[in-house]
Amino acid sequence: MENTPLVSVIILSYNSSKMGNMLSDCVSSVLHTDYPSFEVVLVDNGSSDSTTRVVADRFAKVKLVSLKNNLGYAGGNNEGAKQADKSTDILLFLNSDVIVDKDWLKLLVKAFSYEKIAAAGPTGTLLTFGNRTLSLPDFKKPFFSTYASGHCLAVKKNVFEELSGFDESFFMYWEEIDLCFRIRSLGYNILVLPEVAKHVNHLAAGGMVQNLRVFYEVRNSFYTVYQSYPAESLPSAILAVLANRMRTVFSLIQKRNAGGAIASFRGIEQGLWSMSKATRPRNPHAKKPYVAGAFFDLIFLWLPRKTADRISAPKLLLEMRRMLAFDVV
Repeated sequence: MENTPLVSVIILSYNSSKMGNMLSDCVSSVLHTDYPSFEVVLVDNGSSDSTTRVVADRFAKVKLVSLKNNLGYAGGNNEGAKQADKSTDILLFLNSDVIVDKDWLKLLVKAFSYEKIAAAGPTGTLLTFGNRTLSLPDFKKPFFSTYASGHCLAVKKNVFEELSGFDESFFMYWEEIDLCFRIRSLGYNILVLPEVAKHVNHLAAGGMVQNLRVFYEVRNSFYTVYQSYPAESLPSAILAVLANRMRTVFSLIQKRNAGGAIASFRGIEQGLWSMSKATRPRNPHAKKPYVAGAFFDLIFLWLPRKTADRISAPKLLLEMRRMLAFDVV
């Protein structure tokens, strides 16, 4: 980008009575950003009190969007994106439990100076064929990834609009992965910049009931595979996801976490039953998204995590070297 891109930073606020101080700190840190062209859009995602409005009134430069109901991460951020300035080049979705320093944005925006980059963030990882996230080595160079994490996700506005934004049938969790899969199906890349992570502090405040989170993560992993995999690999991918998720159920049972096991099983049931009904129509021309391969699913399915990490490390390093963006430094 030759000119300085206009960035709309969209902050989604929910459960605001428990996160009032954190929300205020988040907004304040963004407003102190050392970047010449940005706006802040604060979305009150159906909170039950006035905390978000009070925070918005405290900062005159903030654009407040008030929603009557909680539309989830996907719906709330979609509404925020609709209220972004018409001249916006980049939409940046930021969780309200994130604190940034003054240099974060100019470093992140540099990602879009390179061709075929449509989304970027400070963190992200690779997924296996069966939608298992992989723990990556401590890479310091930028790398192309399956996705960039949704707590701080920058997307080109024209691409976001071409894809109609986040899929609201996900409600919350995995929606950024689904979006990044669709971005890649258009021929673009997702760039993770580890250097930026030092300038972005994700406090991970939570606020979500843990078993509800488990349910959505399990259910939406089926949604993601259904939407993104071509017909020839879809059945085996669904079986791989099912195997991974059933192992999670058995693991939670062994830990005597009955609530988590039930939530996981409900997620499996709903994912299998509703993935073809609740989500958007499949794109028959969708390309297979970049994933690290079924090898990792097989290793992690049968072996303890530490043992699997040791066995898979050499292959994972080879995968990472292939994904490192040596031309983006």
